[in-house]
Amino acid sequence: FIHSNLYLWCFTIFFVFFLFLVLSLRLVLFLSRSKEVFLLFVLWMCC
Repeated sequence: FIHSNLYLWCFTIFFVFFLFLVLSLRLVLFLSRSKEVFLLFVLWMCC
């Protein structure tokens, strides 16, 4: 039971990480199309 629970936790963490990675990648690709928005985003991240 404990082993299966641990496996489930690992899978959940991996899935969340993968989902976050895909979403961030899509966001970067979307922002790279419009340079002005990308620059504003960079400035916002710095501040």
